Amino acid sequence: LLDNARAAAPGAKAETLYAPQDPWFAASVRMRAADDSRFWVYLDPWSGEVRGTGAWASFQRFFRQTHRHLMLPTKYGVPIVSSLALLLLASLVTGLITYK
Repeated sequence: LLDNARAAAPGAKAETLYAPQDPWFAASVRMRAADDSRFWVYLDPWSGEVRGTGAWASFQRFFRQTHRHLMLPTKYGVPIVSSLALLLLASLVTGLITYK
């Protein structure tokens, strides 16, 4: 898989290889180009054939980053999101207590 991903993007460096969770998903390799941009190479997990490439920034990436740490640096964003989760839990508990 890694050799095919490198052949599909000459000059790019492979950063991470992700195995599919289920057999019908594609394997993916996160690559870094010479200009320091990131992109994905998608491969068939059985044959290793390259199925396509995609940009690193995507709809899924936007929502993952927003829900994880509000697009802030991790050391600031994660505590903020965690504190909001505690506030939400307190709101749930008080709502259940006061609701008749």
